[in-house]
Amino acid sequence: TGNHWLALPCIHPATGAIHAVGVLHRGARAAVEFAGDAGFVDGDGPPLLRPTVVIDGVAQDLAAAPIAWERALGWLPTFTCQAGPLLLRGTAFAPFGRDADVAGAVYAVSLENRSDRACSVRVGLDGVLGHRQLRVRTPRPFADGHRATIAGDIVLLDGRAEPGLVAMAVGADGDATLEVQEGDHPRFSLVRTLELAPGAQEQVAFYLAAGPERDGAQASVSVLRRRGWRELLAETRDAIQSLEQSTGTEATDRLINRNLLFAYFYGVGRALDDAHYYLMRTRAPWHGAGVTVRDWEALTWTIPAVQLADPTLARELILRMCELHGYAPGRGVHYLDGTLFEPGFSLEGAASYPLAVERYIRDTNDERIVDEPVLADTLYLAHDELAGRRDHDRPLYSTEVGPSGAPIAYPYPLHGNAVVAMALDVLRRTLDEATAHDVQDPAAVRAALRRHFLKPGEGAQVFASSIDMAGQASLLDDPAGSALWLPLYEFVERHDSDYRRTAKAMGAPAAELAQRCARLIGPDASAALRWFRRAPLDGGPGDGVADLLLHRFRLSDKRAKHGPGEGVLHFLAVAVNDVSNPVPFFPELLQRGEEHPGRSVRLVESILRCRDRVVVLPLRDLTGGERLAEQLDVFVVVDRCLAQRVECAEQRVELLLLGVGHGGEHTGRGQRMLPTGDRAPSAERERDSRASRIGGSVATSARCFSCHITPPPSGAGGCGAPAPSARAGRRRGTSSRSRRLRRAAARRRARGRARAPVMARSARAARRA
Repeated sequence: TGNHWLALPCIHPATGAIHAVGVLHRGARAAVEFAGDAGFVDGDGPPLLRPTVVIDGVAQDLAAAPIAWERALGWLPTFTCQAGPLLLRGTAFAPFGRDADVAGAVYAVSLENRSDRACSVRVGLDGVLGHRQLRVRTPRPFADGHRATIAGDIVLLDGRAEPGLVAMAVGADGDATLEVQEGDHPRFSLVRTLELAPGAQEQVAFYLAAGPERDGAQASVSVLRRRGWRELLAETRDAIQSLEQSTGTEATDRLINRNLLFAYFYGVGRALDDAHYYLMRTRAPWHGAGVTVRDWEALTWTIPAVQLADPTLARELILRMCELHGYAPGRGVHYLDGTLFEPGFSLEGAASYPLAVERYIRDTNDERIVDEPVLADTLYLAHDELAGRRDHDRPLYSTEVGPSGAPIAYPYPLHGNAVVAMALDVLRRTLDEATAHDVQDPAAVRAALRRHFLKPGEGAQVFASSIDMAGQASLLDDPAGSALWLPLYEFVERHDSDYRRTAKAMGAPAAELAQRCARLIGPDASAALRWFRRAPLDGGPGDGVADLLLHRFRLSDKRAKHGPGEGVLHFLAVAVNDVSNPVPFFPELLQRGEEHPGRSVRLVESILRCRDRVVVLPLRDLTGGERLAEQLDVFVVVDRCLAQRVECAEQRVELLLLGVGHGGEHTGRGQRMLPTGDRAPSAERERDSRASRIGGSVATSARCFSCHITPPPSGAGGCGAPAPSARAGRRRGTSSRSRRLRRAAARRRARGRARAPVMARSARAARRA
C-alpha cells in the first residue's frame, strides 16, 4: 500500500510487520528506503516496525496465531487475528485525499475483549533501524551510521551525517511510553497501556511520517495526530472509492481496480524535497528497472491508467513528461528528473507523445491542453526525431532498440512503424499547416509495411517483426512490441488473414505480461481473457507497470466515442474469439437472457447501475436489442469482429456492432449485418477514419435497429440524426481551437519563440459530422 509520498511495499503476512518504507528524492534522483535489515525484500531480518501485544504481562506471538487478511477497496491491507482473549483488527494505510495528502502512514489496531474478565493490555509498535539505502536500479547503503532519538513524545529516525536526505518520525495517538536503545542498529518502541473490561473495545493508532529533515518529519506527525486517524481513514476510503472503475462483474472489478491503484500510486510519486509529481517504472524495490522511466511505458501504460481514475492528474503528468523528458523524445531511459540514464532511440518512445495527447483530448474533451507551450515544443521535437529516422527511399522508419529497451534483430521494426503511422496521422492534424504539409502520409507507411514485412512463414505469409533493406527479416515476436497490437494502431483489421496467421504462428504465449495483454486483441482473445480472470498475481500487484491490465482498455462513464474497431480495443469487455465463437463479457446475462427473454431489460438495468453504461448482448437477439434500445443510452452487440457504428439521435442510442459483413452480408441467422465500409474509396475511407478517431461518426446505409428507418445513401442519419457536415472536411487551421492557438502562437513569437502548434481541425467539428 502507500500514497504518492510514501510507499509501504513490504508488509509481512504472518506478523503484520512493516519491513520497509520508501520515499522519492529528486535531488538524489533516487528512492530512499528505510528498513530493519538489508534483506527486507525477502522478509529477512528484524522489521522496521512491528505491532506487539502484551496481555496481563504475557507477550502474544502474532505469528503463531492464524491471521486473516483482506485488501479493503483493493488497496488498504487489513488483518484480523485472535490474541488470547482479545480479537485484534489492524490496518495500515497511507492517507490520501484532498485534505489528507501527507507524507505519512497510519497503523491502527482495534482490540475487543471477548472474555468474561478485565484485561490489562499493552499495545505497542517497536522496530529496528538497521538499513538505509538509495536506489535507482540497484541499492546503495548510506555510508553514515543510523540514529534513533526521542524528541518529546516522538521517535526520530535518520542518519548521523548532516545534512541528511530523509528523516522519519513515529508517534502515537495518545500517551505512550517511548524507549530507544542506541547502537549500530538502534532499537525503539512506543507502547500504550489500556484496561479492557469484558466485552469492551478500544482503538490505538501509531503515526509514521517522513520529511527532508528531522523537524519536518516531526511536524508531519503532529499534523497526522491533529487530524486523527479516523478522519484520515474515512477520507482515504472516499478518495480511493472515487478512483474505482466498474465493469459490472465483481471479480473483474477487483482485478482491474487492484492493478489500477498499483499503477496510480507506484507508477507515479511525489518527491519529498520538491513536492512535484514524477513518473517512473515502479516504486516497488524488487523491480530491476527501479525508478527510471522510459517514454513509451509512462505515456502508454501508466498515464492511460491514471487517466481512467483521475483525468486532472493525467493532464499534469502529460505536461510533466513534456517538461522533463520532452527535450529528447524517444532517446532512451531517463532518471526521474529527466536526466538521460541510458541512451537508446526508440520509435515508440518518440511517437508516444502525440498519441498520449490525442488520447487525452479525445477522452476528456480538454482541448486547452494544447495551449501549453511545453507541449507544443515537445510535439515539434517528436516530429523532428521521427523525420530524421525515415529511410531515404521508402516511407519506413528505423530504430535502435525496441519499446522495452532491448536491441532488435534488424533496424526497421513492424510494431514501431505501425505506431509511427498512427502518430503521423495525429501530427498531420495537430501541427501548423506549413509543417503538417511536410508530415509523411501515414497511408504510405502502412502500404510500405505490407509490401516489405510480409514474409514466407510455415506454408503461408506472415508479418516479420523486423527487417533490413537488404532482404533479411526476423520472425521472432518481441513481447513488448508484439505484432498482436497491430489492430490497435489501425494497420490491420482483427479479421485480416495475414494478421491471424501471424498470431497463430507465435504459438504459446510468452511469459511477459505485455504479450498476454496483446492477446486480448488477437484471435485467441477468449483464452487470454480466461487466463486473466484466473491468473494469480505474483504475491501482490508485483511486476511494476507491466502488471497493469489496463493498457488501452477504456472504461468510461461517457458514451463510446471511438471509431470502428478502436472502441473495441478500448473496452476490455469486448473480446471475441473467432468468427464462429463469440465470447460475450457478461455470460451470465446472456445465458439468463436467452432462457428468459422477457427479463433482459431488468437484467441489463441491474448491470447499468455501474457508471459505464455499456452492456454486451448477442447479435442474434435483435428482438431484445430493439426493446432495450428504447431504454438504454448505450449497448454493445458482440458477434464476431469489427464493423460500424450507427447513431440514432432521437433515441440517443449508440450501437457498436462487431462483425465482418460487407455490403449487408447476412450472418446466417436471418439478421442483416452492417456494412463495414472496407470497400469504400480510399480517400473517403481515410477521411472517415480520421473523423472517427476524434469522435466523429461514420455514415452507413444500414438500418437503424431502434426505429427501422433506412438512411438515404447520401449519408443522412436515421431518426433525424444529423448528416455529415461539410465543415468536417475543411482545410487545416480553421477551427475555433486553431484560432485560439494562433493567438497563443503570436504571443509566443513575440517572446522570441519559433513556432507553436495550430490544430488542424476541431474534435467538436468532427463529432458534429
